[in-house]
Amino acid sequence: LVLTFCYWAADLLGMNLTAIDQLWQIFSDQERNPSRAIVLYLPASALGPESMDRILRAHGIQADGHAHGRCMFNATDFVRQMNVMKRLIQAVRNTEAFVVVTLSGRMVLPLFGPVLACDSRIASDDFILVNRMADYCITPLGGMPWFLTRVVGKKQADDLMRRPNTIDAEAALKLGLVERVVPENELLADAIALAQDIADRPYGNREALK
Repeated sequence: LVLTFCYWAADLLGMNLTAIDQLWQIFSDQERNPSRAIVLYLPASALGPESMDRILRAHGIQADGHAHGRCMFNATDFVRQMNVMKRLIQAVRNTEAFVVVTLSGRMVLPLFGPVLACDSRIASDDFILVNRMADYCITPLGGMPWFLTRVVGKKQADDLMRRPNTIDAEAALKLGLVERVVPENELLADAIALAQDIADRPYGNREALK
């Protein structure tokens, strides 16, 4: 199964309810008729700084880039919508299918949690992880610190959340944040090839890889 997100659905983490309803339907169908592998094909920079800024503005959070002052937002609404993200992560983790996600363009570290929840991450050579944790006055979303610790270890995760720099695709590969780096024009084809390879394996091997 290949899910290609269009740009209006790139606001998923900004709680585009139509996109979310579609995803719930897809994952509900998986319970009845599961795929062997799923590819999540994201548009470039879908989870980049601009998306993060839109999420903050949508909740009335005022930040000047250094998290000075008090953040003002509707806490109840924010928590409810973060629960939607939690449900999405649980769906990705609980599905029998091996989930491959593609990454390209710029992505902010606080939004990396849902990506880390997937079983495999393939990045294009223009991928950049913007490591600006101190710029935001809210906690990382989608269980990012928990997933990050499992992927790179506690010491490296702590270091990543402290450093105000950027991580390019090759550095992300060395850290284990992504499994492959490919040219941008080969990204979707490579993700589909990996998913097909997993889908063609015997059930026991697919379960072990999952």
